[in-house]
Amino acid sequence: MLQPTVRRTWAPQGQTPIHYSWNRHDRLSVTGAITVSPVQQRLGFYFSIASSNVTGNEVFAFVQQLRRYLKRPLLVIWDRFSGHKKAARLLHDIYGTRIHVEFLPA
Repeated sequence: MLQPTVRRTWAPQGQTPIHYSWNRHDRLSVTGAITVSPVQQRLGFYFSIASSNVTGNEVFAFVQQLRRYLKRPLLVIWDRFSGHKKAARLLHDIYGTRIHVEFLPA
């Protein structure tokens, strides 16, 4: 994850330089949703925290839980992250038109 690349060094010829970099392993991935109530025009915020990288299956599970809680059709607007594309296919196969997915332009 985001390690610096080293192309040239000032090490003497024949001696391999040692490059030290800050590498934390305690990262979190967050999946979030902002909702707007259709009647009262109120905002809501829902989120899920994972200790590893989020994949399409986790995104799919998050939207499923959100739909169970809200109990109404959803319009989901996503960027073109590969996990979102996979989740969109799964949501379309299971929910059809009850969950509508739109992608932001490239």
